[in-house]
Amino acid sequence: MRLDETREYIVHLREAISEIVSPFEVHHTSDGPIELRVYPLRGGGWQASLAGTRKLNSGAVVKESKEEAEECIRTQFHEMFPEHFCSDICHIEGSSRSRVS
Repeated sequence: MRLDETREYIVHLREAISEIVSPFEVHHTSDGPIELRVYPLRGGGWQASLAGTRKLNSGAVVKESKEEAEECIRTQFHEMFPEHFCSDICHIEGSSRSRVS
């Protein structure tokens, strides 16, 4: 592989890696695990979405700040799953507790 091909490969690899998004919350519902994800957009702002084992009726939302995007997607989750109460298997990033108020 030539040097210029290697550099191009590295650029594409970095782009692919930056698109991999880990969920910041995972809630285990009767419909299976639901992941709440927020990631930065190249042009600015933050996109939030829900991902799960079934097709969710949730479009992605775009907000100016990460905090706004997280709050918006949490609201959508609670509207879609009003009966959900976190158990010990739910995961909230950066929290030593598992329950969401």
